Amino acid sequence: MLSVLTTRQWFGRNNSKEFRVSSLKVSICCMKGKFTLPNMIEPPTLMRSLFSGVDPMSVNFISNLRSYNNMFAFTSFGGKIENVGNDGRGPPNFVISGQNYHRIGSLVPSVGERPKFAQLYIYDTKNEVQNRLSHFRDESSHNQLDPSLVEDLLNVMDEHNILVQSFRMVRDFYRLNQEVPVKLRLFRNRSFDPRTYNVPHLSEVATLIAGDFDSSEDGRDKVVRGRDGHFQRIHETHARVRVMLGEFIAFRLQERLVEDSVLFNSKRLFQQFVVDLYSMIESQRLSYIRNNQLNIRADFLACVEEAVTRGDVDYASSIGSRVVLPSSFTGGRKYMFNNCQDAMALNKKFGNPDLFLTMTCNPKW
Repeated sequence: MLSVLTTRQWFGRNNSKEFRVSSLKVSICCMKGKFTLPNMIEPPTLMRSLFSGVDPMSVNFISNLRSYNNMFAFTSFGGKIENVGNDGRGPPNFVISGQNYHRIGSLVPSVGERPKFAQLYIYDTKNEVQNRLSHFRDESSHNQLDPSLVEDLLNVMDEHNILVQSFRMVRDFYRLNQEVPVKLRLFRNRSFDPRTYNVPHLSEVATLIAGDFDSSEDGRDKVVRGRDGHFQRIHETHARVRVMLGEFIAFRLQERLVEDSVLFNSKRLFQQFVVDLYSMIESQRLSYIRNNQLNIRADFLACVEEAVTRGDVDYASSIGSRVVLPSSFTGGRKYMFNNCQDAMALNKKFGNPDLFLTMTCNPKW
């Protein structure tokens, strides 16, 4: 995860060796200092005490952390979660299969449906705690979600989360104007430098639009409508500017002495967070490959032309493909083939290997 370039100096002293680092440059997390991000904002007192184990409810909170997190999520987690390997014989893993995505529905549920995800911030908020618990409470579970803790977390979200405040704005309008069509626009880009202004104002994140409106004005922003029954996907690069997605993630996934982030104390939720981030990077790469097929398919199409020239019609039809993954895409067929060829070339040059080592990194829990 972290790559460090150092200049080492060795010298003897009393038959011992001393290691001295004369220079140090970090290469992966910040591209050797080419970009910097602000430190993580200090979380509210309740969140800090829950993650640190000081609060009496910390045990319940950490044991059910993913449930509490999903309870306050705005969007659905679209990846298929695989739990086959979590049988207690090894450390817990978070594994997803297939394409991962995040979707958001309408502002209020359809008639006869229960509110969920972002709708819980708007619809039937008089019974909001019970509505949230009804989605996640399992009476057969040993670890029960605590209603008082849910209420405390809800108060923290109302006070500190700017997106919660934007959806509460819709709630307040909807109480007095239920017959007026309304939509919430979440701005894609901020108009200021996040390195200078860490906490945006409500008007810089979202706006409420009431009355008649045309869908053609949506542009690149994310627009959530009143009650249309449709889902829309949240793009993996929504509202992120100035820094590439991979650079942003690499910078955040580093432990620093000057920054005590609760992110690294979230155990299985941290696993889910990292897997989600990787799926975002992979989705972005696939999107680039899909939109640049004319350049990527050059060598592949040359093989098709040669097959057609030979008159091998059946072969030519069987090797066609709508989207071709280049060898630079990790895990793809060409990637695996190139690595296999490299391994065979090493064997041919130096002979068969005598020892094969696999190195892993065991995280602290």
